Amino acid sequence: MVVTESSIVPVVSEASARMGDESYVSDEVNRLRMTQPAITQYVLAHEKELSLDGVLTVLFHVVLIVEAIRRATGRTPARIGFPALDAAARSAPTVEALASTEADLASFIASNVELDRGRGPLAQGLLAHVARALLG
Repeated sequence: MVVTESSIVPVVSEASARMGDESYVSDEVNRLRMTQPAITQYVLAHEKELSLDGVLTVLFHVVLIVEAIRRATGRTPARIGFPALDAAARSAPTVEALASTEADLASFIASNVELDRGRGPLAQGLLAHVARALLG
């Protein structure tokens, strides 16, 4: 396990403290769009199923995952391409599958990503794919 709770908790705490800033989420998602364009496009491809709010929620959680990985490893994850995302989708098709190697990260996803109208499992699955790809 690379990303432990001790890497995740401070990231979530710091994000929670900044949620009052109206531009915080959009600024972070825009930064992600620039640094991880394939991940952004991968999530945006599911806009019809997730809704625009769901896409924003998933992308913001990707921001948090990237930061947790950076803190856990001491390095910013490399730019991910579509082949890595495809491979990750096969190796971690669900958040439960991700839990076999990254229990704390999977728990974070399962506990924090709830979308209405049955969209939660899709959002959580996308985050599992992205997390697996970011971890290499």
